[in-house]
Amino acid sequence: MRSSNEFTLKEAIEAYINKFDRFGKFKRAAIVNAWEHEMGPIIKKHTKSIYVKGDKLFVYLSSPAIKNELLMARSKIVKALNDKVGQQVITEIIIR
Repeated sequence: MRSSNEFTLKEAIEAYINKFDRFGKFKRAAIVNAWEHEMGPIIKKHTKSIYVKGDKLFVYLSSPAIKNELLMARSKIVKALNDKVGQQVITEIIIR
């Protein structure tokens, strides 16, 4: 049995992040990391810049064809990225 003051490493890290990460920097970094894993190598190759500002994900792409495809699937991408992080971090994707 575990006593009341024992935590797993995962629980301790999550508690630390929740207590000290007031501005969500870890979650925003996780969204950027999730983009690279969820979107695949081709889209990763054509992504020139990506960052989160507020609750919006800004993505700059070098391929107009990929940009058009991603514009049509924005809501699915938002849901997939938020699901990967486990929390709603972004509400919109701005693709340029």
